[in-house]
Amino acid sequence: MSVQVYGCNHVAIEVGNREEAIAFYQDLFGLRLLDQGEGDAFFALGEHQFLALFVVPEVRPDQRRHFGIMVRDEEQLAQVREKITRKYGLSLIPGFRCDFRDPWGNQIQVVDLHDESLVWLLPYREVQKAGITFRDEAERVAPQGGPPASPGLRPEIARFALTADAVLLGVREGEVAVLLIQRRNPPYAGSWALPGGFVEAGEEPRTAAARELAEETGVAGIPLWEVAVFGKPGRDPRGPVVSVAHAAWVGPALVDAAAGSDAAEVRWFPVVDLPLLAFDHREMIRAACRFLDEKWASPQSGAAPGADRDLLHRLLVRFAG
Repeated sequence: MSVQVYGCNHVAIEVGNREEAIAFYQDLFGLRLLDQGEGDAFFALGEHQFLALFVVPEVRPDQRRHFGIMVRDEEQLAQVREKITRKYGLSLIPGFRCDFRDPWGNQIQVVDLHDESLVWLLPYREVQKAGITFRDEAERVAPQGGPPASPGLRPEIARFALTADAVLLGVREGEVAVLLIQRRNPPYAGSWALPGGFVEAGEEPRTAAARELAEETGVAGIPLWEVAVFGKPGRDPRGPVVSVAHAAWVGPALVDAAAGSDAAEVRWFPVVDLPLLAFDHREMIRAACRFLDEKWASPQSGAAPGADRDLLHRLLVRFAG
């Protein structure tokens, strides 16, 4: 039988005092204490994971952990923020919804059960019991712990989440460049990616791509063309996610981009020298380049980018070679 991994069983952080750490995490998150020894303690995290605390003689900066804890919703996030700042006098880390350093220097990131998390949390029994639903979506999680209720769909039909991404291309410093964001949240937190996100109920993918572009980069009013659909199994670590990629050709000097929403940073990168990208976004960028090149080659396109088109075409020849 092949090995199948369902997750990790614990994550450990180091503290200087066990009793103080137990009291702090129980008070802040209401965690259930599973066990404790002379120099450690273990808390349950949902039904599948647990948090381990280990006492060390000296908490060194290089041993401090970055650890994430998930609560239900924005209301609970607000409760945690209130207690962190008012009761314990800790500072929130700017740019995040609820990031802070505990009294021992561990960076704790608190998030809620938003749409991105639900993609891979749906099978968890505690989420099903809670009756969590997607934002404004009629499809609900079955209350008895069964699969999501989808009236009219046969069980063998694939179910997936839908996302939309925006590929903004243009010439910058003599190179074809693309606008990327640095992701603030998991998966791939800290990695570079295209602006994009989940399509909301009743929303068209192109509208979602424009909305996410505006939320994450501040860039709005850019006409987007639909490029292709990306749905290779395993492309997203959260579960079955299909993305519709969209493209636009802009003048980077005329685009006022600034990080917002889930983006920690926004930057233009030459397409020939891209950083390590999240998901399959490198493939999306190349597909967008091909799409624009073919679009401009059509006499019906009405586009005459001149030197820009030549530069893009030479880039594609370089890719092919």
